[in-house]
Amino acid sequence: MSDSSFWSEYLESVRKGGVDDSHAKFYLMWAERFTRSLKGIGLRSRSVGDIQRFIGDLKADSAISEWQVAQAREAIIILYRDHLGIEPSVLPKTRPGARRDRVTQPAKLDTLHEDLLTSLSVAIMTRHYSDKTAKAYISWTRRFIAFHDLTSPRELGADDIRDYLNYLATDLGVASSTQNQALNAIVFLYSEVLGRKPGDFSDFVRAKRPKQRPRPLSREESRELIKVMKMPYRQWVSMPLAINAVHPENSSHVDLMHNDKGFYTPSQCILLQI
Repeated sequence: MSDSSFWSEYLESVRKGGVDDSHAKFYLMWAERFTRSLKGIGLRSRSVGDIQRFIGDLKADSAISEWQVAQAREAIIILYRDHLGIEPSVLPKTRPGARRDRVTQPAKLDTLHEDLLTSLSVAIMTRHYSDKTAKAYISWTRRFIAFHDLTSPRELGADDIRDYLNYLATDLGVASSTQNQALNAIVFLYSEVLGRKPGDFSDFVRAKRPKQRPRPLSREESRELIKVMKMPYRQWVSMPLAINAVHPENSSHVDLMHNDKGFYTPSQCILLQI
């Protein structure tokens, strides 16, 4: 079905719902605007969260009246329920793979929170933080605002901070260092820019630290290490390598320090008192 046919049939669905022609064109405008709001994601692949964020953006726009927001909401309901045959309430709450803190409307976010972001930049500069830290703090602040549908941090508190930190750990599965950077940025925003304590959110879900496994040394690294070892440890460790070189078929029985990936992990060398 072509776009023109799709929207012509949508208009028929709007009229069947009791909307007169003078208002139907505005329903069409809202439905098309919602469709364009997420490029590359079809209407059937969207979620309740996508609809809520779209309506939330309209509410945040001072140029749009409440009755227009209500009209847009009704236009989307007709789009799904009457035109696509999908009850909006049965859509998934979130779209798989969707990042709730993605800044999808950067210009709008920067305009709505221009004073806050400017104050944040000044606070960072006066404390002589590195450019890398400055960019990270500003980025986390913008992501925090986007996560809460462009709501000002002045209106958010400990519960909202906890929700975001939990989201980073449970939904995005970020590393503990990443979550800590976001935490530091948010605490800095509240304490140094907004001039108030963010509240108690200490029970947030902590991101897991990645398990670090010892890296086995290669044969070349093992030989270089053996060269600097003292006797008798050098002789003890050299024997498996020598026997493996002569009888490789017996290496699994003779080389007590052999594994599938190499020889002699750093922790094993420590155990040998190197």
